[in-house]
Amino acid sequence: MVSAPIVDYYITQIIGNPNCLPVIKATAGFSGPWVIDGDQYGANGLGFGATNVFFRQIRNLIIDTTAVPPSVGIFGLHWPTAQATSLQNMVWQMSQASGTQHVGILCESGESCDL
Repeated sequence: MVSAPIVDYYITQIIGNPNCLPVIKATAGFSGPWVIDGDQYGANGLGFGATNVFFRQIRNLIIDTTAVPPSVGIFGLHWPTAQATSLQNMVWQMSQASGTQHVGILCESGESCDL
C-alpha cells in the first residue's frame, strides 16, 4: 500500500517476481496524480529532461488503484519514453465504475509512446 507516488529515478529497474506478481496498491486517500512517477516534474513544470529518462525498466508488477474513489483522477504510471526504457508483464487494476477517472498510463517525453 502506498499513499504517495513512488519516484522511479534514472537507471532504476523495478522488477517483481514473474511467478507471483507483487501488487503496488494506492490507498483510498492517495495523494498525487500517479502511483509510479518515472518522469518527475520539477519546479519549472518540466520532467527530468531528455537524457535523464534513459535506462528505466519496470516488469512483473501489478499497479492497483481500485481503493481510490472512481471520481478521483489518478494514473497508475507516469512514464517517459527514451532509449532503453521498457515495460513488461504489467497489469493495471482500476475502477470499473461508470465515469471513472482512473487511467493506466500517462506516457510522455522522449520518443514515441507505442503501447
